[in-house]
Amino acid sequence: MARTDSSNPSQLLTDSQKACLRKVGQGMTSKEIARELELTPSTVDTYVTHAIAQLGASDRRDAARRLARCERSEDFGSQPLAVASGSSAAILSSSQRGSNSTHKRLFGLPPIGGETNELDWSARQIAIFKVGAFGIIVIVGLTLVIAGLLWVFE
Repeated sequence: MARTDSSNPSQLLTDSQKACLRKVGQGMTSKEIARELELTPSTVDTYVTHAIAQLGASDRRDAARRLARCERSEDFGSQPLAVASGSSAAILSSSQRGSNSTHKRLFGLPPIGGETNELDWSARQIAIFKVGAFGIIVIVGLTLVIAGLLWVFE
């Protein structure tokens, strides 16, 4: 049942495991999933536990997020994120890693590209403020450069 030779999370899992993880992603409990899929709660727990192990996820919500991210990337025709067997983190390509870390390091901005985050409410508000302030600074800077060029070439 364990197909660890593939780096695609959706190919690592059975259809039953995927169905259970999709329901976990909707916030359903094992009992609710069991009722809807006509399984026992222990069967649902077994499917979810095996999926967590196969994806190298930290918990059931993390496994559901990884599956959803993979399925979204397949819907848009992009390469899915690779999941190392036994690893607890998705591996990004070096170009994706470099672009996100550069803007974080230089400006202290939050991650970009639709990645899920674990920020609490106040941290999200601060991140929104940082992005807004950075945008205003860029607009003011461009305005000053254009005004300076117009003044020079007058």
